[in-house]
Amino acid sequence: MIFGLQLVIERFPQAGVRCLTDSRVVVEQLTGRVAVRTTGLAPLHARAVALARRLSAAQFVHIPRELNRLADALAWEALEGRQLLQGLD
Repeated sequence: MIFGLQLVIERFPQAGVRCLTDSRVVVEQLTGRVAVRTTGLAPLHARAVALARRLSAAQFVHIPRELNRLADALAWEALEGRQLLQGLD
């Protein structure tokens, strides 16, 4: 999320964004409806919120996992590929 927000700010500073995630907790935290209770996540949350405020508009949308199977599969495939590449070092 942070990397994506930074990328938009750098390349499309006037743009608004719609961030889709299958994590309801992340959406609730970024919209301020739920507090961040994990101390290690607090700085990341603060960074994401600060970046979102720099955009003309930022919307955070929860996509239920059952509707997100393809994206989930592609993410896992990418992670597995990264692990294979790291093993070649």
